[in-house]
Amino acid sequence: MKLILLNIVLVCLGCTALAQKDWVEGELMVALEPEISIHEFLQITKKSQPTIELKWKEALVPSSNIHLLSFNESNLDAEGAINYLREFNFVRYAQKNHTDIEQRKSPNDPNVVGQWYLDKINAPSAWEVSTGGLTADSQEIVIAIVDVSFEITHDDLKANFWKNMHEIPNNNIDDDKNGYIDDFDGWNVYQDTGYISARNPVGQLDKHGTMVAGIIGGIGNNRRDIAGLNWNVKMLPVQGSSTNEAVVIKSYNYILEMRKRYNRTQGDSGVFIVAQNSSFGVDKRFPADYPVWCDLIDQLGKAGVLSIAAGPNNLTDIDAQGDIPCTCPSDYLVTVTRSDENDELFNGGFGKINMDMAAPGKGIFTTTPVNSTGSGDGASFAAPMAAAAVGLMYSVYPTRFYNSSVDSMALRSAIYLRQSVEELPQFTENMSTGGRLDLLKAVTRAEVAPALSLRETNNSSIGDVLYPNPNNGSFIFESNTEGTLNVYHVNGTLISSSNLVKGANRIEPDAPSKGLYVIEVKNESDWKRTKMIIK
Repeated sequence: MKLILLNIVLVCLGCTALAQKDWVEGELMVALEPEISIHEFLQITKKSQPTIELKWKEALVPSSNIHLLSFNESNLDAEGAINYLREFNFVRYAQKNHTDIEQRKSPNDPNVVGQWYLDKINAPSAWEVSTGGLTADSQEIVIAIVDVSFEITHDDLKANFWKNMHEIPNNNIDDDKNGYIDDFDGWNVYQDTGYISARNPVGQLDKHGTMVAGIIGGIGNNRRDIAGLNWNVKMLPVQGSSTNEAVVIKSYNYILEMRKRYNRTQGDSGVFIVAQNSSFGVDKRFPADYPVWCDLIDQLGKAGVLSIAAGPNNLTDIDAQGDIPCTCPSDYLVTVTRSDENDELFNGGFGKINMDMAAPGKGIFTTTPVNSTGSGDGASFAAPMAAAAVGLMYSVYPTRFYNSSVDSMALRSAIYLRQSVEELPQFTENMSTGGRLDLLKAVTRAEVAPALSLRETNNSSIGDVLYPNPNNGSFIFESNTEGTLNVYHVNGTLISSSNLVKGANRIEPDAPSKGLYVIEVKNESDWKRTKMIIK
Protein backbone atom coordinates (compact mmCIF):
# COMPACT_ATOMS: atom_id res chain seq x y z
CA MET A 1 0.00 0.00 0.00
CA LYS A 2 2.86 2.38 0.85
CA LEU A 3 4.59 1.70 -2.48
CA ILE A 4 1.40 2.30 -4.43
CA LEU A 5 0.80 5.53 -2.50
CA LEU A 6 4.37 6.68 -3.11
CA ASN A 7 4.03 6.08 -6.84
CA ILE A 8 0.76 7.99 -7.03
CA VAL A 9 2.14 10.99 -5.16
CA LEU A 10 5.33 11.13 -7.24
CA VAL A 11 3.32 11.09 -10.45
CA CYS A 12 1.09 13.88 -9.18
CA LEU A 13 3.80 16.20 -7.84
CA GLY A 14 3.87 18.03 -11.15
CA CYS A 15 0.10 18.23 -11.47
CA THR A 16 -2.17 21.10 -10.53
CA ALA A 17 -4.62 18.94 -8.62
CA LEU A 18 -4.09 20.94 -5.46
CA ALA A 19 -7.20 19.58 -3.84
CA GLN A 20 -5.64 16.15 -3.42
CA LYS A 21 -5.15 15.21 0.23
CA ASP A 22 -1.58 15.42 1.44
CA TRP A 23 -1.86 12.81 4.18
CA VAL A 24 -2.62 9.10 4.47
CA GLU A 25 -6.34 8.78 5.02
CA GLY A 26 -7.23 6.93 8.18
CA GLU A 27 -3.77 7.26 9.78
CA LEU A 28 -2.41 9.38 12.65
CA MET A 29 0.91 9.68 14.46
CA VAL A 30 0.81 10.12 18.22
CA ALA A 31 3.51 10.76 20.81
CA LEU A 32 2.56 9.63 24.32
CA GLU A 33 4.05 10.51 27.68
CA PRO A 34 6.45 7.78 28.83
CA GLU A 35 4.30 6.63 31.75
CA ILE A 36 1.44 5.35 29.55
CA SER A 37 1.69 2.31 27.31
CA ILE A 38 0.15 2.16 23.88
CA HIS A 39 -2.08 -0.66 25.13
CA GLU A 40 -3.43 1.49 27.97
CA PHE A 41 -3.93 4.38 25.58
CA LEU A 42 -5.98 2.28 23.16
CA GLN A 43 -8.11 0.91 25.98
CA ILE A 44 -8.85 4.43 27.27
CA THR A 45 -9.81 5.74 23.84
CA LYS A 46 -11.95 2.69 23.14
CA LYS A 47 -14.02 3.40 26.22
CA SER A 48 -14.10 7.15 25.68
CA GLN A 49 -14.82 7.24 21.93
CA PRO A 50 -15.45 3.75 20.51
CA THR A 51 -16.54 5.01 17.10
CA ILE A 52 -13.06 6.33 16.33
CA GLU A 53 -11.85 2.70 16.21
CA LEU A 54 -8.20 3.49 16.93
CA LYS A 55 -5.83 0.63 16.11
CA TRP A 56 -2.09 0.32 16.53
CA LYS A 57 -0.06 -0.13 13.33
CA GLU A 58 3.57 0.17 14.42
CA ALA A 59 5.98 1.89 16.78
CA LEU A 60 7.84 4.58 14.84
CA VAL A 61 10.16 5.72 17.66
CA PRO A 62 9.80 3.19 20.51
CA SER A 63 12.16 5.01 22.87
CA SER A 64 9.99 8.14 22.65
CA ASN A 65 6.63 6.34 22.68
CA ILE A 66 5.74 7.56 19.15
CA HIS A 67 3.31 5.34 17.24
CA LEU A 68 1.47 5.09 13.94
CA LEU A 69 -2.27 4.43 14.37
CA SER A 70 -5.22 3.82 12.10
CA PHE A 71 -8.74 5.09 12.73
CA ASN A 72 -12.18 5.04 11.12
CA GLU A 73 -12.31 8.26 9.11
CA SER A 74 -15.89 7.62 8.07
CA ASN A 75 -16.98 8.24 11.67
CA LEU A 76 -14.59 11.10 12.50
CA ASP A 77 -12.40 13.11 10.13
CA ALA A 78 -8.68 13.63 10.68
CA GLU A 79 -9.01 17.07 12.28
CA GLY A 80 -11.69 15.82 14.62
CA ALA A 81 -9.60 12.81 15.62
CA ILE A 82 -6.53 14.99 16.27
CA ASN A 83 -8.51 17.45 18.37
CA TYR A 84 -10.02 14.56 20.34
CA LEU A 85 -6.60 13.05 21.09
CA ARG A 86 -5.08 16.38 22.09
CA GLU A 87 -7.59 16.61 24.93
CA PHE A 88 -5.72 13.84 26.78
CA ASN A 89 -2.91 15.25 28.95
CA PHE A 90 -0.75 12.17 28.24
CA VAL A 91 -0.74 12.86 24.47
CA ARG A 92 2.28 15.01 23.65
CA TYR A 93 1.54 15.25 19.93
CA ALA A 94 -1.14 14.04 17.55
CA GLN A 95 -0.86 14.71 13.84
CA LYS A 96 -1.60 13.41 10.35
CA ASN A 97 0.80 11.11 8.52
CA HIS A 98 1.73 13.53 5.74
CA THR A 99 2.51 12.53 2.17
CA ASP A 100 3.68 15.85 0.71
CA ILE A 101 7.42 15.40 1.22
CA GLU A 102 9.61 15.87 -1.85
CA GLN A 103 13.25 15.44 -2.82
CA ARG A 104 14.90 18.83 -3.03
CA LYS A 105 16.46 18.64 -6.45
CA SER A 106 15.84 20.27 -9.81
CA PRO A 107 16.23 18.97 -13.38
CA ASN A 108 19.95 18.58 -14.05
CA ASP A 109 22.22 19.46 -16.93
CA PRO A 110 24.34 16.40 -17.74
CA ASN A 111 26.77 18.48 -19.85
CA VAL A 112 27.93 20.59 -16.90
CA VAL A 113 31.20 19.06 -15.73
CA GLY A 114 33.91 20.04 -13.30
CA GLN A 115 33.69 20.72 -9.60
CA TRP A 116 33.72 24.52 -9.75
CA TYR A 117 32.26 24.67 -6.25
CA LEU A 118 35.43 23.37 -4.58
CA ASP A 119 37.29 26.63 -5.07
CA LYS A 120 34.19 28.65 -4.28
CA ILE A 121 33.92 27.21 -0.75
CA ASN A 122 37.72 27.11 -0.21
CA ALA A 123 37.91 23.30 -0.15
CA PRO A 124 41.55 23.03 -1.41
CA SER A 125 42.73 25.34 1.39
CA ALA A 126 40.67 23.40 3.93
CA TRP A 127 42.29 20.15 2.76
CA GLU A 128 45.67 21.58 3.76
CA VAL A 129 44.30 21.36 7.30
CA SER A 130 42.34 18.08 7.06
CA THR A 131 40.84 15.74 4.51
CA GLY A 132 38.65 14.05 7.12
CA GLY A 133 38.96 10.71 8.85
CA LEU A 134 39.18 10.15 12.60
CA THR A 135 38.73 12.26 15.71
CA ALA A 136 41.65 13.31 17.89
CA ASP A 137 41.13 10.13 19.93
CA SER A 138 40.80 7.90 16.83
CA GLN A 139 37.03 7.57 16.73
CA GLU A 140 35.47 6.86 13.32
CA ILE A 141 33.50 9.93 12.17
CA VAL A 142 30.16 9.03 10.56
CA ILE A 143 27.68 11.16 8.61
CA ALA A 144 24.24 9.64 8.12
CA ILE A 145 22.37 10.29 4.87
CA VAL A 146 18.61 9.81 4.62
CA ASP A 147 17.76 9.49 0.95
CA VAL A 148 15.98 7.44 -1.71
CA SER A 149 18.76 5.12 -2.87
CA PHE A 150 22.49 4.47 -2.74
CA GLU A 151 24.97 2.66 -4.96
CA ILE A 152 27.19 1.44 -2.14
CA THR A 153 29.39 -0.51 -4.60
CA HIS A 154 30.38 2.62 -6.54
CA ASP A 155 34.18 2.50 -6.96
CA ASP A 156 34.61 6.09 -5.79
CA LEU A 157 32.41 5.64 -2.72
CA LYS A 158 32.48 2.05 -1.45
CA ALA A 159 35.49 2.44 0.85
CA ASN A 160 33.78 5.36 2.58
CA PHE A 161 30.42 3.69 3.23
CA TRP A 162 30.04 2.59 6.86
CA LYS A 163 29.84 -1.09 7.77
CA ASN A 164 28.38 -2.48 11.00
CA MET A 165 31.22 -4.69 12.19
CA HIS A 166 29.04 -5.98 15.04
CA GLU A 167 26.66 -7.55 12.53
CA ILE A 168 27.20 -10.66 10.38
CA PRO A 169 25.60 -9.91 7.00
CA ASN A 170 22.81 -12.01 5.55
CA ASN A 171 22.47 -14.52 8.40
CA ASN A 172 18.95 -13.36 9.33
CA ILE A 173 20.07 -12.77 12.94
CA ASP A 174 20.22 -9.52 14.89
CA ASP A 175 23.82 -10.17 15.98
CA ASP A 176 24.36 -6.85 17.76
CA LYS A 177 20.85 -6.93 19.27
CA ASN A 178 20.02 -3.38 18.22
CA GLY A 179 16.56 -4.31 16.96
CA TYR A 180 17.57 -4.38 13.27
CA ILE A 181 18.35 -7.67 11.55
CA ASP A 182 21.34 -7.75 9.17
CA ASP A 183 21.92 -3.97 9.17
CA PHE A 184 25.51 -4.50 8.04
CA ASP A 185 25.38 -1.82 5.31
CA GLY A 186 22.77 0.50 6.87
CA TRP A 187 19.00 0.32 6.85
CA ASN A 188 16.32 0.25 4.15
CA VAL A 189 13.20 1.62 5.84
CA TYR A 190 11.04 0.98 2.77
CA GLN A 191 11.57 -2.76 3.07
CA ASP A 192 12.59 -3.01 6.76
CA THR A 193 15.78 -4.78 5.73
CA GLY A 194 19.51 -4.13 5.70
CA TYR A 195 19.59 -4.35 1.91
CA ILE A 196 20.79 -1.02 0.47
CA SER A 197 19.88 -0.52 -3.17
CA ALA A 198 20.44 1.99 -5.95
CA ARG A 199 16.74 1.66 -6.78
CA ASN A 200 13.80 3.59 -5.36
CA PRO A 201 10.80 1.92 -3.66
CA VAL A 202 9.07 1.25 -6.99
CA GLY A 203 12.13 -0.47 -8.43
CA GLN A 204 13.50 2.29 -10.66
CA LEU A 205 17.20 3.15 -10.74
CA ASP A 206 17.64 6.41 -8.83
CA LYS A 207 20.75 8.57 -8.53
CA HIS A 208 19.81 11.10 -5.85
CA GLY A 209 21.40 9.51 -2.77
CA THR A 210 24.51 8.46 -4.68
CA MET A 211 24.99 12.07 -5.80
CA VAL A 212 24.61 13.35 -2.23
CA ALA A 213 27.09 10.73 -0.98
CA GLY A 214 29.67 11.79 -3.57
CA ILE A 215 29.54 15.39 -2.41
CA ILE A 216 30.07 14.38 1.22
CA GLY A 217 32.52 11.52 0.86
CA GLY A 218 33.73 10.81 -2.65
CA ILE A 219 37.22 9.38 -2.16
CA GLY A 220 39.86 12.00 -2.89
CA ASN A 221 43.32 11.69 -4.37
CA ASN A 222 42.58 8.23 -5.82
CA ARG A 223 42.84 9.08 -9.53
CA ARG A 224 39.15 8.31 -10.04
CA ASP A 225 36.00 10.34 -10.71
CA ILE A 226 35.57 13.19 -8.19
CA ALA A 227 36.81 14.41 -4.81
CA GLY A 228 34.25 14.62 -2.05
CA LEU A 229 34.62 17.28 0.59
CA ASN A 230 35.78 14.56 2.99
CA TRP A 231 38.33 12.29 1.32
CA ASN A 232 38.12 9.99 4.33
CA VAL A 233 34.84 9.65 6.22
CA LYS A 234 32.22 7.01 6.87
CA MET A 235 28.72 7.50 5.49
CA LEU A 236 25.74 5.63 6.94
CA PRO A 237 23.07 5.14 4.24
CA VAL A 238 19.43 5.10 5.32
CA GLN A 239 16.88 4.56 2.56
CA GLY A 240 13.96 6.54 3.92
CA SER A 241 13.37 9.76 1.99
CA SER A 242 9.69 9.37 1.24
CA THR A 243 6.47 11.19 0.58
CA ASN A 244 5.18 9.27 3.62
CA GLU A 245 6.14 11.09 6.81
CA ALA A 246 6.06 7.95 8.96
CA VAL A 247 8.85 6.49 6.80
CA VAL A 248 10.96 9.61 7.44
CA ILE A 249 10.38 9.33 11.19
CA LYS A 250 11.46 5.67 11.17
CA SER A 251 14.60 6.68 9.27
CA TYR A 252 15.48 9.25 11.91
CA ASN A 253 14.77 6.70 14.61
CA TYR A 254 17.39 4.32 13.19
CA ILE A 255 19.99 7.09 13.31
CA LEU A 256 18.88 8.09 16.80
CA GLU A 257 19.05 4.55 18.18
CA MET A 258 22.49 3.91 16.68
CA ARG A 259 23.95 7.12 18.14
CA LYS A 260 22.28 6.57 21.54
CA ARG A 261 23.70 3.05 21.53
CA TYR A 262 27.17 4.48 20.89
CA ASN A 263 26.76 6.93 23.76
CA ARG A 264 25.41 4.29 26.12
CA THR A 265 28.21 1.75 25.41
CA GLN A 266 30.96 4.41 25.29
CA GLY A 267 31.71 3.48 21.69
CA ASP A 268 31.71 -0.29 22.06
CA SER A 269 28.63 -0.55 19.82
CA GLY A 270 26.44 1.76 17.77
CA VAL A 271 27.77 4.56 15.57
CA PHE A 272 29.49 7.91 16.23
CA ILE A 273 27.13 9.84 13.95
CA VAL A 274 27.96 13.56 14.08
CA ALA A 275 25.45 14.80 11.48
CA GLN A 276 22.58 13.63 9.32
CA ASN A 277 21.70 15.08 5.91
CA SER A 278 18.07 15.48 4.78
CA SER A 279 17.82 16.68 1.18
CA PHE A 280 14.02 16.59 1.13
CA GLY A 281 11.15 18.44 2.73
CA VAL A 282 7.72 20.01 2.44
CA ASP A 283 7.12 23.40 0.86
CA LYS A 284 4.97 26.02 2.60
CA ARG A 285 4.23 24.15 5.83
CA PHE A 286 4.81 25.07 9.48
CA PRO A 287 5.93 23.09 12.56
CA ALA A 288 2.51 23.19 14.19
CA ASP A 289 1.39 20.49 11.75
CA TYR A 290 4.66 18.51 11.93
CA PRO A 291 5.49 18.30 15.65
CA VAL A 292 6.88 14.75 15.48
CA TRP A 293 9.37 15.62 12.72
CA CYS A 294 10.61 18.68 14.62
CA ASP A 295 10.76 16.72 17.87
CA LEU A 296 12.97 14.06 16.27
CA ILE A 297 15.44 16.74 15.14
CA ASP A 298 15.68 17.86 18.77
CA GLN A 299 16.08 14.27 19.99
CA LEU A 300 18.85 13.64 17.47
CA GLY A 301 20.62 16.78 18.63
CA LYS A 302 20.41 15.84 22.28
CA ALA A 303 22.04 12.52 21.36
CA GLY A 304 24.84 14.40 19.56
CA VAL A 305 23.63 14.40 15.93
CA LEU A 306 23.43 17.74 14.12
CA SER A 307 20.72 17.87 11.42
CA ILE A 308 21.40 19.54 8.06
CA ALA A 309 18.35 20.37 5.94
CA ALA A 310 17.95 21.53 2.36
CA GLY A 311 15.63 24.43 1.66
CA PRO A 312 13.04 24.61 -1.14
CA ASN A 313 14.04 24.92 -4.79
CA ASN A 314 12.04 28.05 -5.47
CA LEU A 315 12.18 31.71 -4.48
CA THR A 316 10.14 31.34 -1.31
CA ASP A 317 10.35 33.39 1.87
CA ILE A 318 10.15 30.47 4.27
CA ASP A 319 9.74 32.80 7.27
CA ALA A 320 6.44 33.99 5.83
CA GLN A 321 5.28 30.96 3.84
CA GLY A 322 6.75 28.09 5.83
CA ASP A 323 8.91 25.04 5.15
CA ILE A 324 9.51 21.69 6.80
CA PRO A 325 11.98 20.94 8.24
CA CYS A 326 13.66 24.34 7.78
CA THR A 327 11.27 26.20 10.11
CA CYS A 328 11.53 23.62 12.91
CA PRO A 329 12.64 25.72 15.91
CA SER A 330 15.61 23.58 16.91
CA ASP A 331 19.09 24.71 17.90
CA TYR A 332 20.34 21.42 16.46
CA LEU A 333 19.23 22.26 12.90
CA VAL A 334 21.26 24.06 10.22
CA THR A 335 19.37 25.01 7.06
CA VAL A 336 20.93 25.51 3.64
CA THR A 337 19.76 27.12 0.40
CA ARG A 338 21.39 27.02 -3.01
CA SER A 339 23.65 29.60 -4.66
CA ASP A 340 25.37 29.79 -8.05
CA GLU A 341 28.90 30.39 -9.32
CA ASN A 342 28.43 34.15 -8.91
CA ASP A 343 27.34 33.86 -5.27
CA GLU A 344 23.77 34.78 -6.12
CA LEU A 345 20.71 33.05 -4.72
CA PHE A 346 19.89 30.39 -7.34
CA ASN A 347 16.07 30.31 -7.24
CA GLY A 348 16.21 28.93 -3.71
CA GLY A 349 14.33 29.47 -0.47
CA PHE A 350 15.35 32.29 1.82
CA GLY A 351 14.46 33.76 5.21
CA LYS A 352 16.20 36.04 7.67
CA ILE A 353 15.06 33.90 10.59
CA ASN A 354 14.89 30.31 9.39
CA MET A 355 17.41 30.04 6.53
CA ASP A 356 20.93 29.85 7.89
CA MET A 357 23.29 29.88 4.93
CA ALA A 358 23.89 29.32 1.24
CA ALA A 359 26.09 26.74 -0.47
CA PRO A 360 26.63 25.99 -4.15
CA GLY A 361 23.68 24.21 -5.72
CA LYS A 362 24.04 24.69 -9.48
CA GLY A 363 25.86 22.35 -11.85
CA ILE A 364 27.22 20.18 -9.03
CA PHE A 365 29.40 17.43 -10.49
CA THR A 366 29.42 14.26 -8.39
CA THR A 367 28.99 10.47 -8.41
CA THR A 368 26.02 8.71 -10.06
CA PRO A 369 24.96 5.13 -10.77
CA VAL A 370 26.05 2.93 -12.36
CA ASN A 371 29.68 3.53 -11.31
CA SER A 372 29.59 6.86 -13.12
CA THR A 373 29.47 10.64 -12.65
CA GLY A 374 27.06 13.42 -13.53
CA SER A 375 25.81 16.81 -12.46
CA GLY A 376 22.66 18.29 -11.01
CA ASP A 377 21.08 21.42 -9.58
CA GLY A 378 19.26 21.90 -6.31
CA ALA A 379 19.39 22.53 -2.60
CA SER A 380 19.70 18.74 -2.39
CA PHE A 381 23.34 19.19 -3.35
CA ALA A 382 23.97 22.35 -1.31
CA ALA A 383 22.96 20.83 2.05
CA PRO A 384 25.48 17.92 1.93
CA MET A 385 28.30 20.44 1.63
CA ALA A 386 27.35 21.75 5.07
CA ALA A 387 27.03 18.17 6.37
CA ALA A 388 30.49 17.42 4.98
CA ALA A 389 31.84 20.51 6.75
CA VAL A 390 30.68 19.04 10.07
CA GLY A 391 32.67 15.88 9.32
CA LEU A 392 35.81 17.92 8.64
CA MET A 393 35.27 19.94 11.82
CA TYR A 394 35.12 16.80 13.98
CA SER A 395 38.40 15.61 12.43
CA VAL A 396 40.24 18.70 13.74
CA TYR A 397 38.48 19.39 17.03
CA PRO A 398 41.11 19.28 19.81
CA THR A 399 40.88 16.60 22.47
CA ARG A 400 39.65 19.13 25.02
CA PHE A 401 36.50 19.70 22.93
CA TYR A 402 35.39 16.12 23.54
CA ASN A 403 35.44 16.51 27.33
CA SER A 404 31.82 17.61 27.29
CA SER A 405 28.28 16.37 26.85
CA VAL A 406 27.23 15.10 23.44
CA ASP A 407 24.49 17.72 23.07
CA SER A 408 27.01 20.47 23.83
CA MET A 409 29.21 19.27 20.98
CA ALA A 410 26.29 19.21 18.56
CA LEU A 411 25.11 22.66 19.63
CA ARG A 412 28.57 24.20 19.43
CA SER A 413 29.12 22.57 16.02
CA ALA A 414 25.94 24.26 14.81
CA ILE A 415 27.08 27.72 15.86
CA TYR A 416 30.64 27.20 14.56
CA LEU A 417 29.19 26.11 11.22
CA ARG A 418 26.96 29.19 11.09
CA GLN A 419 29.98 31.35 11.88
CA SER A 420 31.93 29.69 9.06
CA VAL A 421 30.47 31.63 6.17
CA GLU A 422 31.81 34.24 3.83
CA GLU A 423 29.50 37.14 4.53
CA LEU A 424 28.10 38.62 1.33
CA PRO A 425 25.95 41.77 1.07
CA GLN A 426 23.45 40.12 -1.27
CA PHE A 427 22.65 37.57 1.46
CA THR A 428 22.41 39.97 4.41
CA GLU A 429 18.62 40.15 4.40
CA ASN A 430 18.05 36.63 3.04
CA MET A 431 19.71 34.44 5.68
CA SER A 432 20.44 34.51 9.39
CA THR A 433 24.22 34.36 8.80
CA GLY A 434 24.21 36.56 5.71
CA GLY A 435 26.70 34.33 3.94
CA ARG A 436 27.82 31.30 1.97
CA LEU A 437 29.64 28.27 3.40
CA ASP A 438 33.44 28.50 3.62
CA LEU A 439 35.17 25.19 4.43
CA LEU A 440 38.46 26.78 5.42
CA LYS A 441 36.73 28.95 8.00
CA ALA A 442 34.91 25.87 9.33
CA VAL A 443 38.05 23.83 9.97
CA THR A 444 40.13 26.72 11.32
CA ARG A 445 37.30 27.66 13.70
CA ALA A 446 37.06 24.03 14.86
CA GLU A 447 40.83 23.75 15.39
CA VAL A 448 40.72 26.27 18.23
CA ALA A 449 37.46 25.14 19.79
CA PRO A 450 37.60 25.53 23.58
CA ALA A 451 36.78 22.91 26.14
CA LEU A 452 33.10 22.85 27.00
CA SER A 453 31.36 22.46 30.32
CA LEU A 454 29.83 19.06 30.95
CA ARG A 455 26.64 20.90 31.82
CA GLU A 456 26.62 23.24 28.84
CA THR A 457 23.52 22.96 26.70
CA ASN A 458 23.45 26.27 24.82
CA ASN A 459 24.89 26.93 21.39
CA SER A 460 25.67 30.47 22.47
CA SER A 461 27.57 32.44 25.09
CA ILE A 462 24.21 33.92 26.07
CA GLY A 463 23.01 32.18 29.21
CA ASP A 464 19.35 32.28 30.13
CA VAL A 465 16.40 30.66 31.81
CA LEU A 466 12.89 30.97 30.33
CA TYR A 467 9.94 29.99 32.50
CA PRO A 468 7.25 28.86 32.59
CA ASN A 469 7.34 27.01 29.29
CA PRO A 470 4.63 26.27 28.15
CA ASN A 471 2.94 29.45 29.38
CA ASN A 472 -0.19 31.54 28.80
CA GLY A 473 1.54 34.41 27.03
CA SER A 474 3.46 35.91 29.94
CA PHE A 475 6.88 34.62 30.96
CA ILE A 476 10.11 35.42 32.79
CA PHE A 477 13.41 35.55 30.92
CA GLU A 478 16.49 35.52 33.14
CA SER A 479 19.47 36.79 31.16
CA ASN A 480 23.21 37.12 31.78
CA THR A 481 23.51 39.90 29.23
CA GLU A 482 21.99 43.14 28.08
CA GLY A 483 20.50 43.05 24.62
CA THR A 484 17.28 42.59 22.69
CA LEU A 485 14.65 39.89 22.96
CA ASN A 486 12.40 39.27 19.94
CA VAL A 487 9.36 37.02 19.98
CA TYR A 488 8.49 35.50 16.59
CA HIS A 489 5.59 33.31 15.66
CA VAL A 490 6.96 30.15 14.07
CA ASN A 491 5.73 31.46 10.70
CA GLY A 492 8.27 34.29 10.99
CA THR A 493 5.96 37.12 12.08
CA LEU A 494 7.56 39.40 14.67
CA ILE A 495 5.21 39.54 17.68
CA SER A 496 7.19 41.80 20.01
CA SER A 497 10.64 43.23 20.68
CA SER A 498 11.98 44.12 24.15
CA ASN A 499 15.18 45.52 25.64
CA LEU A 500 16.84 43.06 28.00
CA VAL A 501 18.59 43.83 31.24
CA LYS A 502 20.76 41.46 33.23
CA GLY A 503 18.63 39.41 35.57
CA ALA A 504 14.91 38.70 35.44
CA ASN A 505 12.85 40.25 32.63
CA ARG A 506 9.07 39.87 32.50
CA ILE A 507 7.93 39.58 28.89
CA GLU A 508 4.29 39.99 27.91
CA PRO A 509 3.84 39.96 24.10
CA ASP A 510 0.73 41.66 22.75
CA ALA A 511 -2.24 39.29 22.50
CA PRO A 512 -0.39 36.13 21.43
CA SER A 513 -2.44 33.16 20.31
CA LYS A 514 -1.84 29.52 21.16
CA GLY A 515 1.01 27.90 19.28
CA LEU A 516 4.74 27.59 18.82
CA TYR A 517 7.00 30.65 19.04
CA VAL A 518 10.71 31.38 18.59
CA ILE A 519 12.50 33.52 21.20
CA GLU A 520 15.54 35.27 19.76
CA VAL A 521 18.06 36.99 22.04
CA LYS A 522 20.83 39.21 20.66
CA ASN A 523 23.68 41.22 22.09
CA GLU A 524 26.57 42.97 20.33
CA SER A 525 28.53 39.79 19.65
CA ASP A 526 26.22 36.80 19.83
CA TRP A 527 22.69 35.52 19.42
CA LYS A 528 20.56 32.59 20.52
CA ARG A 529 17.17 31.14 19.64
CA THR A 530 14.96 28.85 21.63
CA LYS A 531 11.40 27.64 21.24
CA MET A 532 8.44 28.44 23.47
CA ILE A 533 4.90 27.14 23.56
CA ILE A 534 1.87 29.27 24.43
CA LYS A 535 -1.01 27.08 25.51
